[in-house]
Amino acid sequence: MIYDKYVEQFDKIGYSEDRVVVVPNFLTKDKLDYITNWIKEYKTKGPIDRLDIDNQDVLNILKKSEKDIYSLICKNYTDKYDVKFDENVLIPTHLVNWDLEQNSPLPVHADCEGPDGNPAMHNGYYRYNLAAICYLNEDYVGGEIFFPHINKKIKPSAGDLVMFPGKFKHGVTGVESGNRYTMLSWFRFDIEDNVNYEDLPYSNTAVGILFNETGS
Repeated sequence: MIYDKYVEQFDKIGYSEDRVVVVPNFLTKDKLDYITNWIKEYKTKGPIDRLDIDNQDVLNILKKSEKDIYSLICKNYTDKYDVKFDENVLIPTHLVNWDLEQNSPLPVHADCEGPDGNPAMHNGYYRYNLAAICYLNEDYVGGEIFFPHINKKIKPSAGDLVMFPGKFKHGVTGVESGNRYTMLSWFRFDIEDNVNYEDLPYSNTAVGILFNETGS
């Protein structure tokens, strides 16, 4: 099965706490202010597609961040564990105005696998091999990202970038007050893969949760 090749790469990286990489001050305050002000004006909750962003300065920040994130992936994963990632981002860097209800947590899940540990083949979600999340604000209560298998919880500061392998199970605690804004992208391993996607349950993958979709 093609996913075995992906698991080989995950195994090379390993599953310990230091594989979750936090890069402080990835975005400067002026860029953070610019993006968050735009999100507030846009007002729509949930993920914001790049096609819906009409501000060229915001788009330029996202595109530049994509290249910078890839460089950090090379430094923190490729150079250390000899694991290559495709330099073309799998899911383009985009913005999310999280639409979780107050005090409603994001359930524990893995980005590329279903709750039973099988690969989430639906629409190629099994290729979500590394998540890169930049936190755009910190003026909210709750909303910490946590990784139960390594007993790690993080409340990043505004501008921090958090990267972790897609096989790492994680969740987000409920936001008690305020709004939580992030800049998010996914990268995939550099693996030759011409699979025709199968329809397998993916209700507990990141995308399934974010869009309130359920598996069959």
